[in-house]
Amino acid sequence: MIIQWKMVWHSIRIFLDLRIRMDIFKGFHQWEKKLPRKPLANRDQYIIERCRGRDVVHLGACDSPMTIDKGAKGELLHQRLQGECRSLLGFDEDWNATNILKTKFNISDIEFGDLSRIDKKLTPIADVVICADIIEHVDNVGNLLTNCNRLCREGGILLLSTVHALSVKQVLRAMIGREPVHPDHVAYFSFATLGVILKRFGFSMTDCRFFKYPTVSKLSRLIFDGLYSIFPQIADGIVVEAIKKTGNV
Repeated sequence: MIIQWKMVWHSIRIFLDLRIRMDIFKGFHQWEKKLPRKPLANRDQYIIERCRGRDVVHLGACDSPMTIDKGAKGELLHQRLQGECRSLLGFDEDWNATNILKTKFNISDIEFGDLSRIDKKLTPIADVVICADIIEHVDNVGNLLTNCNRLCREGGILLLSTVHALSVKQVLRAMIGREPVHPDHVAYFSFATLGVILKRFGFSMTDCRFFKYPTVSKLSRLIFDGLYSIFPQIADGIVVEAIKKTGNV
């Protein structure tokens, strides 16, 4: 069945490649970016593998409002990073969550701080800066990425993940007149727009993968798992690796 779908998709791609060469599409064709088609990634595992044995700064480390539920199960990304990194320091703007992790779960390596506000005192202390699923929450993306740049050493990397603007689920929901979205989200990002914004703030994207978020329904999981195995570029989330270029912004 998968082979048959791949043959159908190959035929569709040939047709689309011919269409975009027509004059009516030429203006749009010059702006196109080729989407990566690597197998679906596990977001946390992707990040952890790139942090082993390195000095890491983790932004949004409390994963609020799921702090207590995930912390009790040992499922916080920050908990999974502990013991993997040479050094680990977290930041989060939710004071209550940082305090809960410190008192209830004995996690004392997360500091209270809002890094969506410019902090000129930051110094390059990290080989890896993690910005996992927070860029869609902040009012000023430029301030956040400026601080990421200041925390990152020359040749270090930024690992950034967010909701994927081109997710097929977004399209299907829009077709029935719905947009389920976290009440704190203010933006969507894609492969192309992330590449542009990272470049503006001193980073160059070196890798990009797509991933899925948990699905409640077993039937939905079965359908979307099959779909994403063929078309990973329409999955729920996007995670990128970007290297810091010379100099600070």
